[in-house]
Amino acid sequence: TPTTRELLGEVKVPKDFKVTIFAQPPEVNYPTCVTAAVTGEVFIGIDQTGSLGKQANGGWVVKCVDSNGAGKADKITKFAMMDHPRGLIYDRNKLYVLHPPFLTAYYDDNGTGVANRAEDLLTGISTEALVSQRGADHTTNGIRMGIDGWIYIAVGDFGFFKCTGTDGKILRHHGGGVARVRPDGTELEMVSINQRNIYGIGIDPLLNIFTRDNTNDGDGWDERFHHIVPLCNVGYPTLFMHFQEDLLPRLDDYGGGAPCGTVFIDEPGLPEGYGYGLYCCDWGRSKIYRHPMSPDGATFKVKQEEFITIPRPTEMEIDGQGRMYITSWRGGGFSFDGENIGFVARVTVGEDRPPVQDPTSATDEQLLQQLASGSHVLRLSVQQEILRRGAKPFLIEGVTAIAGSDKSLPIRVAAIFTLKQLAGPASTLALVKLTQDTKVREFALRALADRKTQTAGVPAEPFVAGLNDADPRVRLQAINGLVRLNKTETASSILSLTDDKDHVVAHIATRGLIVMHAEDACLAALDHAESPTFKGALNVLKWFHEPKVVDAIVGRLTGEKDPAIRQSLLTVLCRLYFTEDEWDGQWWGTRPTNNGPYYKWVKWSESDKIGKVLTDELASADAPMAKFLLVEFSRHHLETPETMKKMAALAQNDSAFRAQAVELLTGTKQWGAEAIALLEGVAVSPKDTTALRGKAVRTLTSHGGKESIEATVRVFAALGGDGTGELKNARESFLRDGKRSAEIAYFIKLTGDENAGKREVAYGVLTVLANSNTAKAPVRDTAAKEVEKAWGKPLAAVSLLRAIGQTRFNVYADKVRAHLNDTNPAIQTAATYAATELKLIKGNIPPLAAKMMADIPYEEALATAQKMKGDPIVGQAMFLRQGCVACHTVNTTEAP
Repeated sequence: TPTTRELLGEVKVPKDFKVTIFAQPPEVNYPTCVTAAVTGEVFIGIDQTGSLGKQANGGWVVKCVDSNGAGKADKITKFAMMDHPRGLIYDRNKLYVLHPPFLTAYYDDNGTGVANRAEDLLTGISTEALVSQRGADHTTNGIRMGIDGWIYIAVGDFGFFKCTGTDGKILRHHGGGVARVRPDGTELEMVSINQRNIYGIGIDPLLNIFTRDNTNDGDGWDERFHHIVPLCNVGYPTLFMHFQEDLLPRLDDYGGGAPCGTVFIDEPGLPEGYGYGLYCCDWGRSKIYRHPMSPDGATFKVKQEEFITIPRPTEMEIDGQGRMYITSWRGGGFSFDGENIGFVARVTVGEDRPPVQDPTSATDEQLLQQLASGSHVLRLSVQQEILRRGAKPFLIEGVTAIAGSDKSLPIRVAAIFTLKQLAGPASTLALVKLTQDTKVREFALRALADRKTQTAGVPAEPFVAGLNDADPRVRLQAINGLVRLNKTETASSILSLTDDKDHVVAHIATRGLIVMHAEDACLAALDHAESPTFKGALNVLKWFHEPKVVDAIVGRLTGEKDPAIRQSLLTVLCRLYFTEDEWDGQWWGTRPTNNGPYYKWVKWSESDKIGKVLTDELASADAPMAKFLLVEFSRHHLETPETMKKMAALAQNDSAFRAQAVELLTGTKQWGAEAIALLEGVAVSPKDTTALRGKAVRTLTSHGGKESIEATVRVFAALGGDGTGELKNARESFLRDGKRSAEIAYFIKLTGDENAGKREVAYGVLTVLANSNTAKAPVRDTAAKEVEKAWGKPLAAVSLLRAIGQTRFNVYADKVRAHLNDTNPAIQTAATYAATELKLIKGNIPPLAAKMMADIPYEEALATAQKMKGDPIVGQAMFLRQGCVACHTVNTTEAP
């Protein structure tokens, strides 16, 4: 069991902070999440099954109390049992626990520190079958309550197949994102879509949402820092590689890692620079980062600073006295590794601040005073207490007054959303009045449309006016509000914002029209190609798989002469050719295909009609239009023999397009002979760059299939084994690819080919397989036998020796040395090449050196070398005799 001193030694905090070990094994281990009451009680989720364990009864929540102020929990109670606790929120005697596939409220009605009853608020808030198959990894992780009273949920890319709330509402979501639900389990809805494996959510006092996605381990999606705006689509996995125009861009990318818990802190009493900002735990880097942000239109510019070093942090929280609690999975992996895993650290500034007054014991007047506190933790706790006391006139008047006061913006926002929750629809008039206040207009608009169940009587006029506001954040809320109010009659006004100078506003306008299904307003805009709304309308229409949309686009294309307009119309038809297949509930894995724009694309009723229009267009297109269409066909997977023939013909005489064609073929599945011939031709062409030729070879080899493999062998046979740069790398990748195991019969047959280059490739594959750690034993044995047989055949031995030089397996060093003096000049030359590549010699072997290596005993060679200091031949001979690079320096007295 690690000592407290050992654990403290592994936590590094800034100079103004101090750290204590709040809880540690064996009482507290495998901590996954943490929350703290405003009065200081701490709740810690424990999951001894790890992230990949599936067994039951391995999880629970403990309540921890530091009763003597020593910085360590001295009262630890098992509060409730559940599997996979991943997120906690505490409110009075109620603890919300996200434990996929459930969100449950646990109640301690008796104040004993142990829950006496539980209520499931959401069932299926992760795909249950996937949780049972893989565990809690990539499931729903992390919950936060916003000042708007919603519980926000970090949805991993398991998604959820059938989530049901207490109101009977059922929601399905494929992939990751942010969801939210009311504290009673009603009104479940998505906030953002198409994220990866987010573990935590940071929500600031102004309801900005921030996430830091987990990387997909080298496939292009790294630690992406996002400002999540309601309605946004951030593009994983289908859009981020090839369809950037359809997603909300990230604020930053921090490379590889494993982000976990996230918290936004707005607390007085912390050192300057630390009291207001977002903090993110990174399990993979054993760091906690702070992210200073500055406004940038409707979003932010963000920086990253190291805050704390701590082994494998999973979650972070702060209480009403400014004390931070950090859970660590120190020493743990993805499953149970023994009892002594993890701990919980407490980070403070000097002495503890005085305890805050428990809101439950405060008078109504005191509650209003506390609502105006500088502490977000206290404001949130006070808000919940006010709501519990109900819509008293005194409280309604008090929060209304604070909302309209000159207090700081976070305090006014807290009052606005307290009023909304307290008075419900009766708050509409006061909120409409607040839309006239430029400082809080965006928040008043947001509150007015916040609950779809309470939109009756909410006027559209403030939102319509907000579409033209100078503040892009107001324009955002105006769009979002009109979508939530379902004011489809305002679609044409929203359409004008698809060309907004603020890219976030433009994205949300597009997404809002998609959610509203505003195809009629967009179809009407097709008659005005000169208008900025034309492009916006097409960006919306490409999401609607409806016959009338296809007919309208085809009709608009007929007779249109302008190439730019034709291209934009044809792009929409390319997007509409396929649609997304119905989700079967299965997960796509850690590195799904990112070709897009759909994950599993299928044809629909209008595909054939669209296909004929596009094929006819390609057949009659001039070169510029044909190149454009081929790019769009490739992006959208419209692969036909005609497209391959056209692409090959254009690439033949256009070097610039040839490079593009190679890139396009990388993501193409249905190849014809033309595509293979094009790649093979580029790979062997001295007119093209080495980089492009290497890319062509890699594309050829990655496709698989008999024809592609044969073409690859022809390329390598033509190039020989002495290629450089990307060509050499491509050859090595091909030889060492595990797929060659399944093709061993082909390469054995190829050893008898009359073409020496092909034999060389064949023996390259066989030497790799014979020495593979991953190939199955029968494959290794078969390959080894074929290699051994080759030594007795002169032609085969030459090819084998050259292959050994290319694969550089030193296991064959003795065989290579033995053939350096072979009487067959071809074998001797091949052996010289292999010895050079294996670094057995440097350069070609002089005859005297070869003889010395073969014939002279070590002691005699050493004595001779000492007499002939500096002679390069002697030095080379010594080097060969020893077979050691380290002891060989030509032309120096150190040669012996």
